[in-house]
Amino acid sequence: MEKTTPLEQKTQQAMESFDPFANLPIPSFSVKKYEKDKAKELGQEVQPVKKERKKRKVKEKVVRLKDISSPKVEDIKPPKEEAFVNPIVESRTTEGMPSYRCEFGGRDIFVGLLAHTTTNPITAMALTAFALDFGRDKIRFDLEFGNSAPYQKKNQLVSKFLQTDARWLLMIEDDVIPCIGRPMWMKSLVSSARNVQDMPLQRHIIHKLVGNNKSLVGAAYFERNENAKIVCSDQSLAARAKQYEDAIVEVDWLGSGAMLVHRKVFEDIAKSNPDIGSNYFHPLDAKTNDDMSFCIRAKQSGHPAFIDLSVPAFHIGYKTY
Repeated sequence: MEKTTPLEQKTQQAMESFDPFANLPIPSFSVKKYEKDKAKELGQEVQPVKKERKKRKVKEKVVRLKDISSPKVEDIKPPKEEAFVNPIVESRTTEGMPSYRCEFGGRDIFVGLLAHTTTNPITAMALTAFALDFGRDKIRFDLEFGNSAPYQKKNQLVSKFLQTDARWLLMIEDDVIPCIGRPMWMKSLVSSARNVQDMPLQRHIIHKLVGNNKSLVGAAYFERNENAKIVCSDQSLAARAKQYEDAIVEVDWLGSGAMLVHRKVFEDIAKSNPDIGSNYFHPLDAKTNDDMSFCIRAKQSGHPAFIDLSVPAFHIGYKTY
């Protein structure tokens, strides 16, 4: 039997097949070599054939939930808070007289005077200085006076404040003289101020309290009697307050004689106590006065009270304390 070549075998198979033109692979047959040989016979130049690169299939990595490790609490960094800038800018002349520029747009400061039947004239002069320093386009005033209970007058002032678009309520009682940043003026009219250094008296109560960036904060002052207590919950702060230490301290409660309250405090108290109406300062019970009750409600609504030991505020009785 004659030995056949592979090509002859493929040809024989094709002839015996019902479809002799099927695309069967031909052993040792190269299309490129055939075209090259044919071009050489015809005397033509063979153009090189560019190889097409096959696109690599990128295997998608399947991430299973169990492979994802949850971040640890200590690895989570809180967002950086922007540094608070006091919206009230203070400057002084060469003679030491203060000047204040408010960086907010409207009449955001509401000064509420709490009076019984009369008002101390020096307190009235201090409020006049507020108006001159800040201007009528930045500050507004109102008062409550009469024989009604103190908590009722305070609630009325709050109601008036909330009817405006002001942001801060500064409550001043008629027997409290707030510091207005003028040492010589204060020493000439208030005997107790003559024993105080000029530096604390150069602090303005509005500039300082607003600059503390607290929603509920007040100046430190004392009861109007001999051996008087500081009007706040923490009596250990008395010595530091007498030195006018430049510090603010959280307390359980403080007096409303020189208290700054942000609008959101009242709004949040109302959210926490839907039936409160306008009774923000109404005593909780017979043992808890109006200021204590208000500070308790504020703290329960997310606004703890702070006292600023650095701002002088003088309480008038038989003398100033």
